[in-house]
Amino acid sequence: MFFELCSSSTRQLGKTSISQVWQRKYKPGRLPQKLISSLVIGSLILIVGGKAFTSYWILRSLIIKNLEEKALIEVKITSHEIDEWLAFMIYYVESLANNSSGRSMKWWKAEPFLKEEIEQPDYHMLLMANRAGYYYTTKTGFVRGKSLSDRAYFKQAIAGKANVSDLLISRFTGVRQVSIAVPIRSSPSIAQNLSTNPLLMRLNLPSKPSKTEAKPIGVLAGIVPIDRITEARSRLGIGRGSYAFALDSQGVPITYPNRLYIQEPKSFLNEANPSLAKIAKSMVNRQREVKLVQLEGEWVYVAYAPLKFTNWSVGLAIPKANLEQELTALNLLASVVGTLLFGATNAAGWQLQLFDKTKERAAQEALLNRITARIRASLDLETILQTTVDEVAQLLCLDRVMFSWYRVEEEMLEVVWEHRRQEMPSHLGYFDVKNLEKLVGSLRKCEI
Repeated sequence: MFFELCSSSTRQLGKTSISQVWQRKYKPGRLPQKLISSLVIGSLILIVGGKAFTSYWILRSLIIKNLEEKALIEVKITSHEIDEWLAFMIYYVESLANNSSGRSMKWWKAEPFLKEEIEQPDYHMLLMANRAGYYYTTKTGFVRGKSLSDRAYFKQAIAGKANVSDLLISRFTGVRQVSIAVPIRSSPSIAQNLSTNPLLMRLNLPSKPSKTEAKPIGVLAGIVPIDRITEARSRLGIGRGSYAFALDSQGVPITYPNRLYIQEPKSFLNEANPSLAKIAKSMVNRQREVKLVQLEGEWVYVAYAPLKFTNWSVGLAIPKANLEQELTALNLLASVVGTLLFGATNAAGWQLQLFDKTKERAAQEALLNRITARIRASLDLETILQTTVDEVAQLLCLDRVMFSWYRVEEEMLEVVWEHRRQEMPSHLGYFDVKNLEKLVGSLRKCEI
């Protein structure tokens, strides 16, 4: 004999396979206790985990913002140091241009003085040009057939403005260089001295040119090779693994650690690396920002800011690991909290399984006790079996439970007792087992 536990699936015994009818179904409107417990624990874990994750990202964002502000301060310090260096270079050339020998615009008179005074090691040479752009240099004297009239730095200087040029290629030597040009006036310019003197400019003194100031009669320029600018930049203390670079007003690198980028003048605005091209555009637009990008195969924070005495912009690349060192403790704490939360989840799940097993065992024992009590109260077999199918149906929340005799000789299955919902049809009676081969095979092997 055996119990058959089945759902309300409509069937015709003998035609429908046993695997289709042995299904458990919960009573309408009732959720199992195990599912409710799982939902409660899962909800608590999601709430706690969500709050922890949100708190982590808020705190991380605040730390990152603070670190970015720190990077901007560092690039501001770096740009200020470069600005001071440029201011000193401009002031040095202005001091020579304001000398009576330079103001004479007579090369035979100015040459001995300029050659004697060019002691600034960052300068390669000095040149003096007249208003038409023809010029002399301390290296070669008069340069025949060459004119500076089309050079932007000459145009600005002859218009009365001291300036630092973009990257240039010398027409005479082919050397990559920068020109620091100042106007030569027939009388000294005090206003210009105030605006570029590295000592006086810290006092923020007003430097409005006098309306009666003499017009420029020529240009004096100091030529600085790019290698000298690179050396000056490398003397800056900017931290291990970090490096500074400068772009001119066209996005062409004045200095950059990878020499492949500076061997031939090429604007970073047209760079294949979109991150570098985007940063170059922001720098050319004289913006002040911090971006996390991948350069030279490494993730770095790039902070950049414009310079005061030129149209260049300075960038400071700081390795991500250097800047995010302060996140180490936060990440460690997040890992510990995550591990504890994972452990608590596993423990809660294990306790839930243990509770369910204990509850199931208790229910089984209660069922057995009830059946035993019924048997003791009445030894009638029909009463015992009907009680059993009723208790099993109630315990497992089933639609139908049947008790059957397997008649070996007749090869018939006799359903003699059943518990079913009222709206379901009865299956009491005899059934030919020839159409239940799978069930018969399991019964012969005493399998559940």
